[in-house]
Amino acid sequence: MTEPSRSTALLLNVDGLSVDYKLKGLSSRAIDGVSFALRAGEAVALVGESGSGKTTTAMAIAGLLSPNARVSEGEVRYRGERLP
Repeated sequence: MTEPSRSTALLLNVDGLSVDYKLKGLSSRAIDGVSFALRAGEAVALVGESGSGKTTTAMAIAGLLSPNARVSEGEVRYRGERLP
């Protein structure tokens, strides 16, 4: 039996993503240099302890960071297009 062919095109590419939160004039890095790629038919899981940045990573990818957070480094591309 042969396996179905999988597309090699990247759907999602996260490269060097870092997010900082600012509170009371102080900046704190929540995630630092997260990188991974996801192709069609693949699944990815972010695993870590509470407070390790899983939700912040997902929110940054979706463009839903809170007003006091910003992507300070890296980029997210979906189907080759850079997301804001």
